[in-house]
Amino acid sequence: MATKAELEAELKALKEELALARQSKDSTTATPEDSPPDGVAETLVADAESLMAEFTREIEDIGANKPVLMVLGAFCLGMLMGRGR
Repeated sequence: MATKAELEAELKALKEELALARQSKDSTTATPEDSPPDGVAETLVADAESLMAEFTREIEDIGANKPVLMVLGAFCLGMLMGRGR
């Protein structure tokens, strides 16, 4: 079993390593304020695709596992469309 002194020494080393990692990350991601950092658009597109896939999966789940809810939703949508005319 590790002693308290050993654990404190390891914790200190890990904190130093974390500080170095943060410094290197800050220095590599420093960009002018005029332009957004590289990869922002790709990240947003990936997030949008992920959300759309999840939404589609949820809709398919409603149709497959909850048919009463699906029928009720279709009825309400029909009522709204009928009232709109």
